[in-house]
Amino acid sequence: MNKKTTFATIALAIAILAAGTTEATAQEMRVADIDGNIYKTVQIGNQIWMAENLKTTRLNNGEEIPVVQHPIEWGNLRSPGLCWYEDDIYIRDSAGYVDSYGFLYNWHAVGTGKLCPEGWHVPSEQDWARLVQSLGGWRVAGLKMKERGTEHWYATTDDVTNESGFTARPGGVRSIPRYERMHLYYFIRYFGAFWSSSITPEGNPVQYGIYSPIVRGERQYGHGTLRRFHVDPSRERGHSVRCIKTDTAGQQK
Repeated sequence: MNKKTTFATIALAIAILAAGTTEATAQEMRVADIDGNIYKTVQIGNQIWMAENLKTTRLNNGEEIPVVQHPIEWGNLRSPGLCWYEDDIYIRDSAGYVDSYGFLYNWHAVGTGKLCPEGWHVPSEQDWARLVQSLGGWRVAGLKMKERGTEHWYATTDDVTNESGFTARPGGVRSIPRYERMHLYYFIRYFGAFWSSSITPEGNPVQYGIYSPIVRGERQYGHGTLRRFHVDPSRERGHSVRCIKTDTAGQQK
């Protein structure tokens, strides 16, 4: 075997090994929930996050999460519940709302500690803060987290990069009704709201949100900010969920 052949063989072997490594890495960067839904994941700093909104219909112990459509039932619920925007079967089955945005869950589902797949958890306030630190601060984190383009967002700007790979999408919010026919759903394509597992001293869950640069015709200044908020009452609101990987010591990865 001459030197040219040897070098060609070595180069081919390296290429094959590299291809195999890439494939293995891609396979590792997936996680399944108990329903068999497969999610992309992304490493941001030293954390590993789901890169898609959660869409399980069961807790990780197999317990089913009820779909609650009636507005008063939803507002009175003190146990896990889920819904999708407007509770519209057509949206869910034909337009792919759940595939695109996931379900909206109340905080009682989060509070079970069993909403995410085994080995994953709903991020705490500290987890979110570490994410923001990795992305350079609150004011720019949203720009680096939002999915680019207008397939799912109502509007975008040139400084939206999604360089983190988080791929935040605006699944909207389900609110708490004050009366039976009150409109319950807001801001689909304008606002992505995400639960944390943390509670304020007043007893309200900490939540995070990202806005479109335009909401119902009004320009939103600071739309690149990841916003931390909490409202009272809020455990019965419906928000999207992202999960973060837990290491064997029980801490966020």
